[in-house]
Amino acid sequence: MDQAVKTLLENRELGASALLAEFSNLLPGLDEAELFESVTALKQAFPLMAVWHFAEQYFQQHPLEPGSIQTFKKLIKAEKEQVLQRALTRLSSCQTILTVSRSSLVEQYILRNSRLTPTTVICSESLPGREGLALTEKLQHLDIHTTCVKDWEILDKIGSVDAILIGADWVFEQQIINKWGTLEIVMRAQHLDKPVYVLAESFKYIHGLEPSLAAFYQDWSRDYTKRRIQVFEIIPRSSTITLI
Repeated sequence: MDQAVKTLLENRELGASALLAEFSNLLPGLDEAELFESVTALKQAFPLMAVWHFAEQYFQQHPLEPGSIQTFKKLIKAEKEQVLQRALTRLSSCQTILTVSRSSLVEQYILRNSRLTPTTVICSESLPGREGLALTEKLQHLDIHTTCVKDWEILDKIGSVDAILIGADWVFEQQIINKWGTLEIVMRAQHLDKPVYVLAESFKYIHGLEPSLAAFYQDWSRDYTKRRIQVFEIIPRSSTITLI
């Protein structure tokens, strides 16, 4: 297997959209057998990321050649741009937002919105991978007012923000799948009458598949300590959650 693909398989920092974009850049160096071997491995490593089912379905229908690869990359980029433009329009009055983990769509929205209006961000640390801390450090480096708080402290911050903005790994008709901790945030937001917005491209809307319970857990064993931790959870869709 291509070494760059192996590196992707070990990545626990980037979200689904960012990983898919990275994978699309590797496609010109893969043959068809390597492509499907890689997608299978990515589905196993990230079983709750719908993007790998999307990639698999796309290349089952299109030959692996420069033209189809370019179309695939353009499709990913166009979908992301559409979501961002809708978010910039819909959330124009939201100057203080709260987020969890590190959605690349949420990150790009913050970067663009901060050029238009002063933006304040509160982000949970997002254990065990601490993706939220990585996002915070990047935004702070770009002089965007960002605070990272411990996961167990994030609920106390909801009352002080204009909106909650999150990504999604998988979107179903009645629910979404995202990083563990999202559900409690959404429930508290509903109680406080705070709007919740979910940024997700249409290729994350994969129906007809039921992920196993085991898929919600990841192996975070270290040294001689074996640990399987729940990293993802299901969030029921409701009238207070707006998909953009």
